[in-house]
Amino acid sequence: MVHSERINMPIIDELNTLGLSKTEANVYLFLLKNGFSSPSQVAKGTGIQRPHCYGILDSLLALGLIVPQKTKNKRQLYAARDPQALLETIKRKEESIQNILPDLRGLYVTNKNKPRIQYFDGIEEVKQIYRLSLEASEVFGIGSTARMQEIYGGFFVWYQKEIKKRNIIYHDILTRPSGLKAVPLTKEILKGLYENKLLRADEGEAALDILVWNDSVGFVAHDQPIFGTVVTSQSFATMFKMIFNALWSRM
Repeated sequence: MVHSERINMPIIDELNTLGLSKTEANVYLFLLKNGFSSPSQVAKGTGIQRPHCYGILDSLLALGLIVPQKTKNKRQLYAARDPQALLETIKRKEESIQNILPDLRGLYVTNKNKPRIQYFDGIEEVKQIYRLSLEASEVFGIGSTARMQEIYGGFFVWYQKEIKKRNIIYHDILTRPSGLKAVPLTKEILKGLYENKLLRADEGEAALDILVWNDSVGFVAHDQPIFGTVVTSQSFATMFKMIFNALWSRM
């Protein structure tokens, strides 16, 4: 039993990121492996108390991940649906978010003059800064992308393809080493949506990226420890765009 749990832990962790609790993930995996089972069998097989199992099964039913079935003697059984159902669940959540997104954004921009600061720790959280910039029609970047290309790998290419797909205009001021390493790939992907200028070679290389979009400015440190900060403030973003344009005109 212990060996089986260890094998399942990575899967449980991934299901956890999709919104399932660890107990829900445990029950779902048990039903995937064992097929139709009664609540008592689920409780015994997972080590979860039987009264608690009923609530978990109801939750998984509501998510559309399991199906019920009654035997001839009216005994209630449950089985997991095909794992493809997970994608359907995610799609329903996305549709729900899209429905309420206009109202949420209305609340978000109610007070534009009040700055908001968000902190992002580690590679996975920092990726969210780049995803946030995809909301804009125009992005201004200053810094180093060579290190980003090394660290984020496939995400670096995905981000640029998303820029292309969304027709976002991207302006870049890069350190010279970054320009020589990353610009050819970026130009190949973005084509006419991309323009860049390079800092002088004697101005060195810094593993830092600054992104300016809409009313936000993001700062990303690509050296260890990797972290980032986003300041959402109209006046802050306006000032950084002015700095960008002044620097651009002098190059």
